[in-house]
Amino acid sequence: MVTTTLRSLIPGQPPVAANLRVLAAAAGQQLVAHRKGLPLVASRREIPMNYRVWGLQFGRQENQVLTSVGAIADLCQRDGIDGRLLILGEAGVGKTHTLLAVGDLLLKRGGPVPVLLDVSAWAGETMREWLIATLWREYRVAKTTAANWIDQAQLMLLVDGFDNLPTPQQRKFAAALEALLRTNPNQTALLCCRRQVMESSGLIFDQFNGGINIIPLAAQQVKDYVLTQKCPDLWPVIKGSKVLQQLARLPLHLTMLVAMTNPAEPPIQNRADLVQRYLDDRLAQAQGNPAQHRATLGWLAEQLESRPRLFYLDDLQRTWLPEPRQLLYRLLVGLAIALAIGLMGGNLLLGLAVGLMLSQIDLENFVYVRLGLAIAPLG
Repeated sequence: MVTTTLRSLIPGQPPVAANLRVLAAAAGQQLVAHRKGLPLVASRREIPMNYRVWGLQFGRQENQVLTSVGAIADLCQRDGIDGRLLILGEAGVGKTHTLLAVGDLLLKRGGPVPVLLDVSAWAGETMREWLIATLWREYRVAKTTAANWIDQAQLMLLVDGFDNLPTPQQRKFAAALEALLRTNPNQTALLCCRRQVMESSGLIFDQFNGGINIIPLAAQQVKDYVLTQKCPDLWPVIKGSKVLQQLARLPLHLTMLVAMTNPAEPPIQNRADLVQRYLDDRLAQAQGNPAQHRATLGWLAEQLESRPRLFYLDDLQRTWLPEPRQLLYRLLVGLAIALAIGLMGGNLLLGLAVGLMLSQIDLENFVYVRLGLAIAPLG
């Protein structure tokens, strides 16, 4: 039976292999959950993709083309690559999907535990500090345990979200990641990046030993996929539109077209139009009020513009509320504290005074003191 324990709270206690096995199980569940949430594989047969090997040391493409994630995993483990590989391609071509699929396969083969990392919220910390904080947030791995695993290169870093960083942050993050890889020769990492971003920013990943460039779909691949999805009326629509011919070459767009009820009318003008039409179609089929769903999603998107792109329920704070409701929240918190202190101390007036005073303090800004619960098998 697997349960939680306070073992890692003992200062300096090294992590045990059992802890790492439990982390591997949790990481595997996370990879599966993220893959199921991607439009590219949403209850549909995966689209066959081709991947051109990219020789970073020579700054040129090689002639070798891979046709499966298994071949990418083999490349990643090849001598000379040593588990350090870039996954390049356009937005929507399937970089995240490939990252997750390769990570899942490498997890099953054993070795360093692949851990998915979304770096869109990276704020300039050293890579080691950020990894320790992320391992606590995602898996509740205690600081001492996380530090040991990082120093011993027990984790494979699956880095996603790099393209969402502002350009100055991309350069800083690249430097921080390169510094970690330089100081820890055994550390392995896979990084998703748009090739155009890498080239336009002048980024040079010296510590990565190779890469793959995901090739957009050919017309025959698009046709074959559409027909296998039993959408024979969609292929003439794609074939008759220059806009859709280009959009459908990217798997994300193609799966959107296949999922839509009527992508033909009115004609789709560009990528933004496709995304909007897809959302309209999905909301129309969802339970509840489509207008309310749209308003809620719009509000959430607006909030995430100034926050990390990953949304966690436990990140909700009063600052997400409109100003009038923030005031109401403060008053309710103050009254609750006043009632608790008054009942325990027998002095309601004192409780009210303390409660109103505390209601003016931004409690969310205080550092939370949490107990780290390391995971280990018992019995």
